[in-house]
Amino acid sequence: MDGILQKRLLDLALAIDEDPDVLLLKEKEAALKDDPTLLSLVEEKDKSLSEYMLARMDYGEDSQEAETAQKKLHQAKMNLDLQPKSHEYTEIYSRVSLRYRYVDDILFGLFRQKKKCEGHHD
Repeated sequence: MDGILQKRLLDLALAIDEDPDVLLLKEKEAALKDDPTLLSLVEEKDKSLSEYMLARMDYGEDSQEAETAQKKLHQAKMNLDLQPKSHEYTEIYSRVSLRYRYVDDILFGLFRQKKKCEGHHD
């Protein structure tokens, strides 16, 4: 790899790692992992999601089983979202995610756009 390009990419990686929102996200994530109540709510949400997906596959999207599982998932997600730590984490995660997408668009947007254009000629 070209030395200049490699250095710039390493500088970019360091800048991302040192971004205040990225650092805050890591801090909030660590706090979430230390909260047994939140971990329990996450577990319940994940379990409800699995049950919903299975109900859709086994009984169909419009079935009573899928509807019941969807309501259970909605409640589990709402219980998790109502926790202040979870809400803070989600807010910061959204900001960081937007930054990552922005960087991704700068680095790879031209290639994706070119690929789409090439695809129209097939």
